[in-house]
Amino acid sequence: MKTHLPLQDAYLLAVKRENAPVTIYLRNGFQLRGYVRGFDNFTIILEYDNKPHLVYKHAVSTVSPQAPVQFSGSDLTSNAAGNSAPRPQANAETSSASNADGAPHSVSS
Repeated sequence: MKTHLPLQDAYLLAVKRENAPVTIYLRNGFQLRGYVRGFDNFTIILEYDNKPHLVYKHAVSTVSPQAPVQFSGSDLTSNAAGNSAPRPQANAETSSASNADGAPHSVSS
C-alpha cells in the first residue's frame, strides 16, 4: 500500500540520504551546521562537532542544504514497508504538480 509522506519528512529524508551538509536556522537567530542523521514528528538529530544533537522542530525556522539536493516527487510516496516507490522522472523543463486543492498546475524550473 502506498502512502504519502509529509513534505518535511520527504525533504529531510532526501537531505539525510545524500548526506548533504545543512545549516539549520533557529527562530532565535542561531545557526547550526551539520548533517541530518534522523528525524521524527518533533525533532531532528543533527550531527556536528562529531556528536549528535537533538534539535526540536518548533525551534527551527529554516533547513538549508549547503549544496543542491536531488528532491523529486518519488520522495513523497512510499509503500507500507517504508521504501520509496519508483515514479517516472519529470521532464527537466517542466513538471506536473498540484496545488493545495489538488488541482494540477505546471511548475517551471
